[in-house]
Amino acid sequence: MRYLLSEHLSKILSECADAVRLLMRHRRAWEGRLWFQPLRLTPCLRIQGASVAFRKLFPRYAITVLIIFSGHCFASSPEEISYLGPGRSEKADLYRPTDSHPRPWPAVVLIHGGGWFSGDKADARERRIAETLTGAGYVVLSINYRLCRKPEEASAWPQSLLDGRKAIEWLRSHASEYGVDAERLALVGSSAGGHLALMLTLAGTDGEEDASGGIRCAVALYPPTNMTDWKDIRAWKITRKENPDIYGKASPTRYLAKQSPPLLLIHGDADTVVPLAQSEAFAKEARAKGASCDLIVVPGGAHGFALQPKGTDLRPAVLDFLRTHLQPRSR
Repeated sequence: MRYLLSEHLSKILSECADAVRLLMRHRRAWEGRLWFQPLRLTPCLRIQGASVAFRKLFPRYAITVLIIFSGHCFASSPEEISYLGPGRSEKADLYRPTDSHPRPWPAVVLIHGGGWFSGDKADARERRIAETLTGAGYVVLSINYRLCRKPEEASAWPQSLLDGRKAIEWLRSHASEYGVDAERLALVGSSAGGHLALMLTLAGTDGEEDASGGIRCAVALYPPTNMTDWKDIRAWKITRKENPDIYGKASPTRYLAKQSPPLLLIHGDADTVVPLAQSEAFAKEARAKGASCDLIVVPGGAHGFALQPKGTDLRPAVLDFLRTHLQPRSR
């Protein structure tokens, strides 16, 4: 065992040395690029001894080298997946944890925000959330889905919801291939993605109460929850006045029930895009119906933060919630 560890460490150090030589060779061409600047040391905090050693040897490039090194310890680059099949350009990024976490792994479908007309699976917020989750031992499928970016394009609703269901089905059908425990699935989404996460957990795909499709729990950051009491959605290409039934059926609050899967809502009290009142009313309705729903209010939080808004670290609360509700079930 000691020999295998030593051999693996030697391989990693050799690759780091190669990386340093590459950086030195091309430093003049790369120094102006954003990714070459000093980066976050968060992945390196657990290997402080290596940090000191590399800083002494390569003080200018230590951070970059450590990020390459830490990739062996935490998570690999995502694999792009065509989860919607032929004829659709939207893809998903599949992140996997390292084998230091025991298989089969629980999994999370991550759904970006953007008002159903913008946003991407590889946005900085989504990447940071995915890195947090993979670092804790979760497979993450970060998806793109139907958007309506231009007036001439088709409505984003309800196809965005159907795409979310396809993502869940894809992950479940490929579970053994990617080391996923198909019975331990959760959803995480922000803004419009938080709305989709709640709808997929509570109402399925057809706007009827067809349950969650096996989703154990969901985390929604600053989601709209009552679409009839918010605003007209440009990307849906219809107003509340023209068709109030569509907005009513697209409201997660409508589907709350005592047997609903556990939910965690996170919302800033300075959000001017989706008012905090949306999450507060949802949590109140959940309590009235006996559903499990926690609400974390972020002081001073505006719209669009990830899991580390200024002055607050939400990662422990989110990871504890997922850990609690994605435990393996006894057989």
